[in-house]
Amino acid sequence: MTDQEQIRAAAASVRAARRAVHTAAERRAATVAAAQDLADAAHAAERAEQDAARAAAAAGIHRLTAAQLTAPQIAAICEISSADVQGP
Repeated sequence: MTDQEQIRAAAASVRAARRAVHTAAERRAATVAAAQDLADAAHAAERAEQDAARAAAAAGIHRLTAAQLTAPQIAAICEISSADVQGP
């Protein structure tokens, strides 16, 4: 290999290495963005599940109240505090 060929090969190697650094940074940024999207979706799903559970609990307490049970009775049979029967 001539000196000129060695210079070209070395320059090509430098260019490839710099592209690899740039590509790695882009891949990391894309991975971080995807992870954030997954975390956001998981948080939204958690909120929806909690809202549905709270609504179901409130509906159950409402039915028990309509059945003429007192707050202490509801708390006892549901194994919750009287404050939870009253709601926020």
